[in-house]
Amino acid sequence: MKPLLVAVCIVLALASCQKSATNKSVNTISATIDGMNESFGASVATQMSNAAQASYSVSIAASTGTGTNADALSIFVSSNNKIVTGTYTNIPDSSGNFLQIVYLKGAIGTPVTYNTDYAGTKPSSLTITAISSTSVQGTFSGQLILTNGDSAKTVTDGKFNLKIK
Repeated sequence: MKPLLVAVCIVLALASCQKSATNKSVNTISATIDGMNESFGASVATQMSNAAQASYSVSIAASTGTGTNADALSIFVSSNNKIVTGTYTNIPDSSGNFLQIVYLKGAIGTPVTYNTDYAGTKPSSLTITAISSTSVQGTFSGQLILTNGDSAKTVTDGKFNLKIK
């Protein structure tokens, strides 16, 4: 896991050295789900609560389109501490961090829902690489389990670059 994290950090560091700001599209979410690339660019919504409250959170939601076959993705992270750059997982610990990733296949109509494994036996992670009061960027991956069944979806190479509204 450490070599992969180091490799990701090196790639991100090299990419951030490029001059052109057009290399990063704003308000984009993409991921490879069971080997299929998906881009979630419709109905993008991002919210952050980093004020002193009961908990701090960042929520992200978007879909692949507006038709009945559109898929949707939702990511929610909360913590007892301010949301900062770093990695958040679905593995229960004493930090009070909570990560939920939801993938809705055919979101409009009768969706098939895949969700974070709350027991933490199938890992999911979110790495926030940059965050401010106006934007959040990062990566995510994980194994999401069918809400009412045994099958799973593997999410890899997830990326987001979003304005916070």
